[in-house]
Amino acid sequence: MTAVRLWRAALDQDGDPHRWLSHDERARAARYASPEEGRRFAVARAVLRSVLGEACGLAPEEVVLGTEDGGRPIIVPCDEHPPPDFNLSHSGRWALIAVAPPGFRVGVDLEWDGRDVDCLAMARTMFQPAEFRRLAVLDGVARRREFFRLWTAKEAYVKADGAGVAGLRAVLVDGATARSSAPSAGFPAALPVRWFAAAPGYPAALVVSGGGSGGPSGPLVPADRFLES
Repeated sequence: MTAVRLWRAALDQDGDPHRWLSHDERARAARYASPEEGRRFAVARAVLRSVLGEACGLAPEEVVLGTEDGGRPIIVPCDEHPPPDFNLSHSGRWALIAVAPPGFRVGVDLEWDGRDVDCLAMARTMFQPAEFRRLAVLDGVARRREFFRLWTAKEAYVKADGAGVAGLRAVLVDGATARSSAPSAGFPAALPVRWFAAAPGYPAALVVSGGGSGGPSGPLVPADRFLES
């Protein structure tokens, strides 16, 4: 069984997140058009560094983050021991962080379901035909709920895979399984999906690959006041 841990962080908490960020992360925060969104990005990255630092026995600012060839974020090992795998998602006022043991790959996604989105227009270009038809027969709240259920599952799968947003079109959510017609080399073509509510109005999904088991995750751990420490 896979011990995946999940943290939920409020992004509008007080404190200075920038003291733990790298130069690149500070620059990325400054490029946001909205100061509020730039600060939320900085808080999400600072929470991530705090969580990963605890997992690796390092101070938050000592965690070195890199990317795979496809751009998927990873921890750069600081010794001979393989680091844990992780994934971050943030939307609106909340962020989710998932951490899995070495040898596993984890993908997590949350979305604010109050944002203005044309569900059918997005599904027509980003979803499988069967998924689009599923949405087309629904309306109102039911359509939005199903859209975000599918979107979070597809995002969680491609984030675990490392395929990025371009991989969404290849993923079909069938029952409680995400299946890709074009997975990365060595990545499972089908994985179970766990859905949950990260907060009211914030649907989320989790996908885990490795060890022959999707595995359970523990309860959400709040990380809503860490900047005060």
